[in-house]
Amino acid sequence: TCIYMVEYMKYFGIYQNKSNDIGSDLIEQTGSWIGRIAAISLKKKYKENALIKVNKEGQECATFRSPLRRIGNCFVIRQIIAMVLGMEENEMIYYVTGSFDKETLEEIKEDSFSTAGR
Repeated sequence: TCIYMVEYMKYFGIYQNKSNDIGSDLIEQTGSWIGRIAAISLKKKYKENALIKVNKEGQECATFRSPLRRIGNCFVIRQIIAMVLGMEENEMIYYVTGSFDKETLEEIKEDSFSTAGR
């Protein structure tokens, strides 16, 4: 199954062989691709309130793969759920932050998604 996924991703230009470990490459690159797609969707729905950042390659992405290590990833997961459920901006802000205050979301963005110092 892993080989078929690699071939599929190569066909669409998503996969690049970076090491001898196909499984790790596949997981990393699939996660990056999904993060970029999630960022596009979140930005389309929530505009400047999307919890996204810019990755090493300069692409906007939503990171949510390590919620136990990074609290910001928990917020992204909740924002993705809000988007899937069709929540409008005010509903999403409350669902993600527990507050209707837009400034709370801005604080989360600054604390968890700022690229300064990284």
